[in-house]
Amino acid sequence: MNIEDKKVAFTLAEVLITLGIIGVVAAMTMPALIQKHQEQVTVNKVKAAYSIMSQAINLAIAENGDVSGWETEEVIENRHVLEGRDETPLITRAYKIDVIINKLKLAKNCGYDKDGCFAEHVKRLNGSKERDFNKITTYYNVILSNGISLSIQAFGDDKLKGEFWIDVNGLKQPNVVGKDIFLFEFVGNKVKAYQDYEQCTKNSIGFGCADWILSNGNMDYLKK
Repeated sequence: MNIEDKKVAFTLAEVLITLGIIGVVAAMTMPALIQKHQEQVTVNKVKAAYSIMSQAINLAIAENGDVSGWETEEVIENRHVLEGRDETPLITRAYKIDVIINKLKLAKNCGYDKDGCFAEHVKRLNGSKERDFNKITTYYNVILSNGISLSIQAFGDDKLKGEFWIDVNGLKQPNVVGKDIFLFEFVGNKVKAYQDYEQCTKNSIGFGCADWILSNGNMDYLKK
C-alpha cells in the first residue's frame, strides 16, 4: 500500500482536546455576546417608546390644539408627605393626561396612585434609591400593549409640560434607571430625551441615558 493511500484520522484524545478548547472559547465569549444582544434589545425598545410617545403627543395636539390650551385639572402632590417633610398634601394644577392616554394602545391602565403598572424599588445606576412611582400621586401609570411600562407626570409650566418614565421590560428586573428605565421630557409640543450626559455614566444617577441611546444607538456608557 502506498503512503498516499493511508487515511488520516484524529485520535479520541485529540477530538476531546479540540472540543475542550471550543468549550473554553465559547464560555469566554458567550456572556459578552448575550449582553450585547440584550443591550441591543433595550436600545430598540427605547427608540420604540420614543416613537410611540411622540406619535401620541402629535395626535393629541392635532385633536386638542396647542398644549398651552389644554384643559388642566387638580392633582394632589404627596411626594413631600412620603419623604416626611409635611403632613399636608399639596394640590396643584396640571395638564390633563387623558388626552395623551387616549392615543396609546394599552394592556393595562393603573391610573394615579395604583400598583401594578410600574416597578417598585427602583434604583439608579449608582445604586441609590429612586422615587416610588406607584406611591407618588402625580404619576399616572400604564402598561403599553408591547409590554413597556409608562409613568407620566404632567406639569402646568408654560415650557416644561411633563415627564415620561419608561421601563422597557415592564415589571421585570433589574428596574434600574439607565439599564431598563429611562427618562423623557415633554417640552413645548415635543417629547425629548432628558439631556445630560454627566448623568449617564456607569456611576451616575442615569437620567441622561435615553438621550445617549438615541444619539449613539448603544449602551456603551455601562462600560465607562
